[in-house]
Amino acid sequence: MASISGKVTDQKNNRGMQEVNIMLAEGIDARRMHYHQSTGRNGNYEITHINAGSHNIIFSQENYQEVSMSIVINSGPNTLNIQMTAVVPPTGTLTGVVTDSATGAPLQGVSVTMAGTTVTTAADGSYGFTNITPGTYTITFTKSGYTTVTK
Repeated sequence: MASISGKVTDQKNNRGMQEVNIMLAEGIDARRMHYHQSTGRNGNYEITHINAGSHNIIFSQENYQEVSMSIVINSGPNTLNIQMTAVVPPTGTLTGVVTDSATGAPLQGVSVTMAGTTVTTAADGSYGFTNITPGTYTITFTKSGYTTVTK
């Protein structure tokens, strides 16, 4: 019997990474994953009771590039330390125009707040946010004399 242990760290800051998903397949058939585990709080892991021989191992975590490799595990303890590289999430832009619901005229000076950032509408009622990561946000529109709207 054999075992494999090690530490998974962030390539940029060398800190241990918690809850990295580890899948190990005996033999070269990666579709037959036999061992599933996650790293601990400091990025450490250990998989025991493995048969010696060729294996495929995959390390994955959201927002990090997956690490996949074929390895040979020898009888007894084996060590494999991994560094993972963060993937910068894509960003986007959110733009819009605020208008008076009764007249349809654009509204200047409306405070539009999203994720702790506030912008003010221009004379044509337009506003915009840049470098937004994908997700769900709450937007609040506020102007004196108007009802505050949250979407």
